[in-house]
Amino acid sequence: MANELRRQTTHRPPQNTSPTGCPERPPGQTPSNGRLPQRLFDRDRPEPPPTWPQEFTLGHEGAGEIVALGSEVSKELFNIGDRVAIHCVPGCHDCIPCNNGWPQACREPGYGGYGLGRDGFFAECVACRADAAVKIPEGVRIQDAAISPDALLTAYHAVKHTADVKPDETIAIFGLGGLGLNGVQVAKHLGVKRIIVCDN
Repeated sequence: MANELRRQTTHRPPQNTSPTGCPERPPGQTPSNGRLPQRLFDRDRPEPPPTWPQEFTLGHEGAGEIVALGSEVSKELFNIGDRVAIHCVPGCHDCIPCNNGWPQACREPGYGGYGLGRDGFFAECVACRADAAVKIPEGVRIQDAAISPDALLTAYHAVKHTADVKPDETIAIFGLGGLGLNGVQVAKHLGVKRIIVCDN
């Protein structure tokens, strides 16, 4: 069928794709499409954790172009054709962690990260909440924007909020992978002058 779309699910074998229609748009949700590599640790588990559905679409880093808008999404925020990156753990906005600025620790079932217990971005078409989408500035590649809500914001929260780093402090960052390198950049942006890095 022409309107069937593919997605990568937790079903084995890993290369299996399942045809599916574009997801229904709950009020306030904005579809976008994007596919990027992720560490597919989900595939190595014998079963998903008991609170996760038995099958869901993988992929926790996503960005794409808006192809449709939910009826409650204001055109002042988004329009068809806008390029957006999607926050990978938007949270419920009602529980204690969410209300304290920690949506990644959301306690409500069904509000975990995209691709981590709820349908993610390894699909040709996905739906997301409008408040989880951020417009991508001109000149930024969509591939770079897709990883920013995960790799960049994780480092930002660690350096700025958890460690509460001040410019006159000396900090050490262990491991210079994607998160560590972003941590160095965030620390420099915050004015830290002495940054010690350690990697093998």
